Amino acid sequence: MKTMKSYKYKLTIIVIILSIILLGPLATFAKNLSLINQKAPNFDLTGYNPINKEKINWNLNDFNKSWLVLYFYPKDGTYGCTLEARGFQKLISDFNKVNTKVVGISNDTLSSHEKFCNDEEIDFSLLSDKDGVVSRKYKSWNGENSIRNTYLINPDGFIKYQWLEVIPSRHPKEVLRIVEKFNIN
Repeated sequence: MKTMKSYKYKLTIIVIILSIILLGPLATFAKNLSLINQKAPNFDLTGYNPINKEKINWNLNDFNKSWLVLYFYPKDGTYGCTLEARGFQKLISDFNKVNTKVVGISNDTLSSHEKFCNDEEIDFSLLSDKDGVVSRKYKSWNGENSIRNTYLINPDGFIKYQWLEVIPSRHPKEVLRIVEKFNIN
């Protein structure tokens, strides 16, 4: 009986030590990734919007009278990115009802974005971050491509919610659910 108590005690100590060793850095890592309640980094990027084809240059101030879903994705035309873009497009009228714009960012070219929008009938802006400069500011760059992260930015330019490394098939619905919880009108 005494041996069992001693074993449980040692096991408890080991678990506590491992928790401190492993969870401490994870908590710091997670804190460093969080951009919530921070001013959204500005951007000046070229992009394509099939509704506003004349406009090529885009920045954060273009959306300052509405909420903004700014989503980063790896590559036009790939399976996951197509699922995610189609999901946002399917819900675009619901986002519009709550004064929310949707914008995608990847390091694809302007012509790639135009083709992707036309092929998939996407009616929102896709912006080109060729060198990953903006993606880095939003902690959404892996060295080659944008990482699948999303940020909800309020009309005052502050990040109010973030999703990190999302699952593209269900992500647009999750975003809309959170946007609606903010009671954005």
